[in-house]
Amino acid sequence: MQEWELLSEVPLLQQPAAAAAQAGAGSGGVHGSGDLQQALLAPGSVGVTWRGDGRYFATASLDTPGAAAATLRVWDRETAELHAEGEAAAGLLPAVAWQPNGRHLYAAVCKPAAGLPGAEQPPSQQEGQQGHQRPDESEQALQAAAEGIQHVGAWKRELRRRQQQREAAAAPGGADSAAAASCVLLFERNGLQHGGFDVPPAAAGGASAIEQLAWSPDSEFLAVVLAEDDEDGLPQQVLQLWHRSNWRWYLKSERRSRCCSALHCWWDAAAPLLLHTVSAEGTYQQLQFSRQATVSGRGTAAVVDGSALLLTPLRHSGKRLAMAADAGVLVPPPMCGVTAAMPAPVSCLAFCDHGEREALAAVLSDGSLALLTAVEDDLWEETLEEQLEQQPWDRPGTPMLLPQLLSLDSPALGAAAATGSGTVQMAAWVDAERLLLVVCIGSSSSALLVELAVDGGAGAAREMAAVSSGVPRLLACCSRPPPGSGVLLQQHGGTLLAYSAGGLLQPLPAAASFPCGCSQMVAVPAEAAAPADGAPAAKSAAAAFGLSSRGQLYLGARQLATGVTSFALRNSGPGGAYLLYTTRQHTLHTQPVDSCLAAGGGPPGSQQTMAAAGPEQWQQPAAQAAQQAQAQAQQKQQQQQQGFMASMRAAMRPTGPANGAAAAGVMVRSVEQNALLVAVPPGDVQAVLQMPRGNLEAVRPRALVLPAVAAALDGGDFAGAWQLAATNRLDLNVLVDYRWPRFLGQADAFVEQVSDDQELADLLSALAEASTAAPGGLYAAALPLAPPSTLPAGVEVPEAAQGQQGEQEADAGAAAGGKVALVCAAVRDALERRDKARYLRAILTSHAQCGQLGAALALVKRAKEEELQGQRQEGGAPTAEDGLRHLLLFITDDTLYQAALGMYELELAYMVKDPGEYLLELQAFAAVQDPRLRRHKIDMHLRRWDRALCHLAAAGEEHFAAALELARDKGLMRLLLQLQEGELPFLLVLVCLGGRCNEERRRQVHAAYGEVLEGRNLQEDAGLAYVAAGQLDDAIRAYHAAGQWRMCFALASKAGWGAEARRRLAAELADELAAAGRAADAAQLTLEYLHNVDTAVLLLAHGGEWREALRVAQDLVDTVVAPRAAQAAAAALEEIGENIERVGKYWARLRQLRQRRDDMEAALAAAEAESGLPSRQQQLDVFDDTASVVDSLVSGLSVYTEHTHTGATSVAGSSSTPASTVGGKRKPRKTRNKSQGSRIRQGGPKEEEQLAQHLLGLAPSADTCGEVGQLAELLLLLGHAPDATLLQQRLAALVQQQASAAADILAHPPPALALALTRQQAAAVAAAAGPAAAAAVAASLAALPGAALQQRVAAAEAAVREAHWKWDILREAPAAPPTAQEDGGAAAP
Repeated sequence: MQEWELLSEVPLLQQPAAAAAQAGAGSGGVHGSGDLQQALLAPGSVGVTWRGDGRYFATASLDTPGAAAATLRVWDRETAELHAEGEAAAGLLPAVAWQPNGRHLYAAVCKPAAGLPGAEQPPSQQEGQQGHQRPDESEQALQAAAEGIQHVGAWKRELRRRQQQREAAAAPGGADSAAAASCVLLFERNGLQHGGFDVPPAAAGGASAIEQLAWSPDSEFLAVVLAEDDEDGLPQQVLQLWHRSNWRWYLKSERRSRCCSALHCWWDAAAPLLLHTVSAEGTYQQLQFSRQATVSGRGTAAVVDGSALLLTPLRHSGKRLAMAADAGVLVPPPMCGVTAAMPAPVSCLAFCDHGEREALAAVLSDGSLALLTAVEDDLWEETLEEQLEQQPWDRPGTPMLLPQLLSLDSPALGAAAATGSGTVQMAAWVDAERLLLVVCIGSSSSALLVELAVDGGAGAAREMAAVSSGVPRLLACCSRPPPGSGVLLQQHGGTLLAYSAGGLLQPLPAAASFPCGCSQMVAVPAEAAAPADGAPAAKSAAAAFGLSSRGQLYLGARQLATGVTSFALRNSGPGGAYLLYTTRQHTLHTQPVDSCLAAGGGPPGSQQTMAAAGPEQWQQPAAQAAQQAQAQAQQKQQQQQQGFMASMRAAMRPTGPANGAAAAGVMVRSVEQNALLVAVPPGDVQAVLQMPRGNLEAVRPRALVLPAVAAALDGGDFAGAWQLAATNRLDLNVLVDYRWPRFLGQADAFVEQVSDDQELADLLSALAEASTAAPGGLYAAALPLAPPSTLPAGVEVPEAAQGQQGEQEADAGAAAGGKVALVCAAVRDALERRDKARYLRAILTSHAQCGQLGAALALVKRAKEEELQGQRQEGGAPTAEDGLRHLLLFITDDTLYQAALGMYELELAYMVKDPGEYLLELQAFAAVQDPRLRRHKIDMHLRRWDRALCHLAAAGEEHFAAALELARDKGLMRLLLQLQEGELPFLLVLVCLGGRCNEERRRQVHAAYGEVLEGRNLQEDAGLAYVAAGQLDDAIRAYHAAGQWRMCFALASKAGWGAEARRRLAAELADELAAAGRAADAAQLTLEYLHNVDTAVLLLAHGGEWREALRVAQDLVDTVVAPRAAQAAAAALEEIGENIERVGKYWARLRQLRQRRDDMEAALAAAEAESGLPSRQQQLDVFDDTASVVDSLVSGLSVYTEHTHTGATSVAGSSSTPASTVGGKRKPRKTRNKSQGSRIRQGGPKEEEQLAQHLLGLAPSADTCGEVGQLAELLLLLGHAPDATLLQQRLAALVQQQASAAADILAHPPPALALALTRQQAAAVAAAAGPAAAAAVAASLAALPGAALQQRVAAAEAAVREAHWKWDILREAPAAPPTAQEDGGAAAP
């Protein structure tokens, strides 16, 4: 047993000197407050409370017998020293509570009644009443010191309180009717008072006193326990729940315990908003509260404030907001639309949405039932106006709505009230005329259900049914929305029960119940829950949405989201029913209810329909529950396996990354931190949020706005669709993209409704080729699926535009007849048919969006000319300057200036640009008299070289040299050549040189063109250009440089070259071809033009052309071909042997590395399993964009190191040349990197990958195999059959060994060469089946070779297979019998 250790001990009841003197003088003490107050203020009464962090604690104690008020002190825990002494407050009680968050300290106060007999007034107040003179500051200070008040500010507040008491005593009847009142004061840690709130007086008019204060662990709710007498004079305890929001205190709930002398309460530390109470008579209760807002199906919010009920029709409040921004500010509580005055505090209430008029039933703390009914729909303000017309308001204050108190005729409720332990916990409407009350029976584990028939006309509520046998304790209830009926009841474990009229109670299947208790619950809308035509019945299995205290949002048994802070439903409106919820990440999510019901919903179990005759009919035995749990576990495992396979298929066919980003951007939006959803009015597009400060804000999620826009477009309300899209800052392309290309046929109707010139210009300027409504588009996730649209007769859409909605081409804007061009043309035609002058801005925008700046500027010029001629009517139409300024809003002035110059309109250029800035330039253009030369100069200024060349070529013969130089500099020789041929591809209005275009000009162009091509190293093209120019010597030089020896000799003969010149040309070409590796061509030149057989044979042997060498050599075979063949065979054998050795060495090292990697992974897995840490596969980052998933498993925990190695293996060979420097300079970085990259670093992190790549590179190429085949054939012809056999067998051994190594690499690929998920694929798998499934998919793919690896191995096998190198007579003989001995030659290692 743990013993307590005494840290410090100090006197708690201390009496300051000033207080002792005052007590000795006889001042203080409140008389006439009754025995209750005397017992509470007994000497020695002390209240203690701790701050949440334990750093400080506070006490409220009575220091002297008969003291008028307790003294508040704040103590330091570490030193037990007095930290601060509280400001004096009259009637302070020893009931204190510190907020767990440590902000403020709250204390209870019992105010003495003003004017009661025996109550003494302070001296300052008496003097004020006698002389009616305010004492000066010195007298106030002396009197404050005499009364023990140390702070001047506290004394001034005390004076204000006494002044209020005098005013209350002077009021008529105030001295006789005033009674002691209670309040709660707020203190800071330094002891200063900082506000508070008054507790309503007792219902019976007697005295009441606060006995206990208790804060909830989240510092949101304050429980206040009061002691008072009921109307019969019997003691009762009152439990009140207070909440502070928007700088106001609200009495949220009141429960009365009759015939109870004492009550103690405390909040549960683990369960949120769970309050435990125990009475002096031994009655224990648990009270579960919820933060769910009370909002009707029509969007009327009800806020409980004691006996006042604040009603605000949010649907009408939102319509009154000016739609000028994305968010609107609503009237926050305590302000409201209508206030209803109840005769007693409200305990619980329920809205009725079944009838044509909205009704509200409220159960009061005194057990009475009140009814409020709207005159029409949810028009509560009109209801108050009608009440005032019938009964004028004759009470002080603002007029309030008066409820109708119903007379209760319920034996069950009477019996429960007689025991004193029955309390109405919840209420819900069964249908339009029946109300269900859930009564909590004391400390019993059962509840009582009472169904009342409410008759508002008669003012009565009569009991129709009562279920009391075996009804478990309930956590929450809600009415099923119309047109259905009934009530959903939820047990504390999450099980749902359906209550029907007449007392019928039936359990819902497991798929419809919650896995855990959900204090907030809303029934699924009837339209969404009903299965559609052809839809499976599984859609209607779930009955309600629920939110647990842990932030888990459920739809029946299926979890929809985690980290949820609040949620709300929009029952009806454009797009159907929607679910909205906020998260701890401060985001607002919007999802269609239909998609929530359809996603992942398998067929539930058979639904049972049972009557509520007894608990044995619907409570499951333990064995049956265990079987059901096992079946659910098996079903969950099957679903996980199916999800795994579906995830793999989705990963193999991933959608574009834009899909997820676009959907998230539409369905999710950010909200203010700790904002909570209050309501989503039906038929509206706004969601009402309550901020942490308490004020309300309305936001319009795009997931709600977009269906409204679609509905307006389908209904032909283009003005409404435009208003929604513009005020909510949507991409205006949605007005065009939805059901494309329907807009093209509705352009006239759209212009008719949206007639403002600027609005139409805004629409056209926002157009883009990408579709916002197509699959993968920006708004595709939120727009409803639209049926194919048809166009009216006469409207045609190109095929390219029809496919834009699904293709989303990046360069669609450049394609003629795209969406932008079609819409601009359709709107422009509609505008021009109405009034071209009025819609100048929109028409200009339509031209500019299509890149037709010339047409736009021409329209501005024409408008200016009409203004100067007086042809334009002045009727508010925009002027030419207005149109030009509009173009400058989205097109720069430089662009417009260049466009005006491109039109060769200098006057228009003066209008666009400031003449002072470009005056000299424009004057220089205007100074050129020849229009063709002026245009050439303008085009040169605009860097339009092709047009400049066309104008210069058309300027005359004297400008041909300049045109030739321009074409040579700007690479326009082909255009100039076409101009010389009389072809004008750009400017058909130009006239070429005509008869002056002679053959000499063409030759000059061809010759210049050849020089340009030769400078670009296009030698063959240059040779052809020289041939066209007639310059054969230049053509021979170009073909010589290109290595085309046949064309060289053909042109040499045509040019008349002599034999000696052709011989020199042949010798040069033969040397160059031999150096370039073209031995056959060099040998042919040597034989045909040099007649040198020896040199030709040597060239053929050097090039490996052994068959051709045999043909040409004749009698030189033994002297020339045979020695060369022997050298080549020896070199080939040596190279093949080295490659065989490399394959064996690298293959063994590769297997060693693979085994070491497997051993280390197994060791790490075993160590992590022993330590209980998550495996590396679970820690896998499946979103790595630069490396594969499996590579992160291996190289992330690599057994290699980049800094330590014991050697290196060179790919090119085993060179031992030491590093050196030349001229004292370090080797260039590029050379060093290249040499280092060709080496395999032993012990490096990429050694396994490099070894595999090098092993694949050791496969013989097709040229090598073909050369070895010819060489073996020649050796056999020369009589060296053993050498030929050995050469072929060694090559076969290399091929076989390398193929085995390649097959091993395919079977066990290194991580870098295996299949891996991309970032998008891994994200898709993780989103569909979770990170564990993504890791499992990655692990399964790690054993498969990648596509690049498979292609490389297949290419190597095909090269060896296609080359002819295996001679059958040289193959190795089959294995002989065991007795025979065969010399098999050299075997592969």
